[in-house]
Amino acid sequence: MPAREFTGRACAALSVVAVLVAIVVTAAVTRAVIADDVPVPTESEPGAYTKRYVGQVLDRYERDGRQATLDYINGGGGVDGDWYMFVIDAETDRMLAHATIPSRVGGDMNTRVDVNGYAYGPALLAATPDGTWVDYVFLNPASGEGGRKHVWAVERDGLIFASGWYEPSYEKPPATKAEPGAYTKEYVARAVFRYQGEGRDPTIDYFNSPESVDGEWYLFIVDETGEVIAHPTVPENVGRSLYGPLGTDVTGRDFGSEIMAATEVGKWVDYVYLNPATGREGVKHSWVVRHDGLVFGSGWYEDPSG
Repeated sequence: MPAREFTGRACAALSVVAVLVAIVVTAAVTRAVIADDVPVPTESEPGAYTKRYVGQVLDRYERDGRQATLDYINGGGGVDGDWYMFVIDAETDRMLAHATIPSRVGGDMNTRVDVNGYAYGPALLAATPDGTWVDYVFLNPASGEGGRKHVWAVERDGLIFASGWYEPSYEKPPATKAEPGAYTKEYVARAVFRYQGEGRDPTIDYFNSPESVDGEWYLFIVDETGEVIAHPTVPENVGRSLYGPLGTDVTGRDFGSEIMAATEVGKWVDYVYLNPATGREGVKHSWVVRHDGLVFGSGWYEDPSG
């Protein structure tokens, strides 16, 4: 092959390579410019901010693997105000990681119902790889109050990664004692929120203390066996079972079994009981809710004397 022909072909090959390199470099620069032009969502755009937050944890999962990511979340990693991560095992329905409430780990999500009776646990378990929004009422760890939470949940490899933000309030202005039914429900709901935030033992300690009493309203807590574990106005009831004399009123009504039949949705149970605020017996209207295996209850009295 003549030297001139060889040189010509070599120059042509080099020109092709140069063009290809230029194309690659241009594409990379274009991608960078486009990425730089896409604004990062702020907290003023909570929906987009939530999706990005969950996406960042999914990136961590792909990079570091399952156990390292669960350890990171359970160690409190990545908490950002209202935003914190939790992870559910879609096969066992169990919570695997929770950045702010460690006591939630291991809990059965299939039974989770909020204070309004909405079964948010099954809704979260139905999350898809494309993502699902689930709204429910839950404790806001940043404020210590209940709020309506908007959660973005994404399924990946049999795990559900989720986070969300809270509205400042989840309902109308607080009920007053002039509305005893609504006031009772709110009193019990606040107790459940306390339990969600502080865990079992601190909650039981608080509701065994006099400072938890609010006039006629006080909280009693019953465990899975029917044993009373919190009762601030009649401490001697602690350790006794509702399946027996304690759970039977003067009319012979077995209200203890009715209380133990409470569900996560809640129910009213009426019976005759001593009003510690007046020292007289009256008809007590108790709102009882099952949460995490425990029954939380409170109520108000009708004084037969008027």
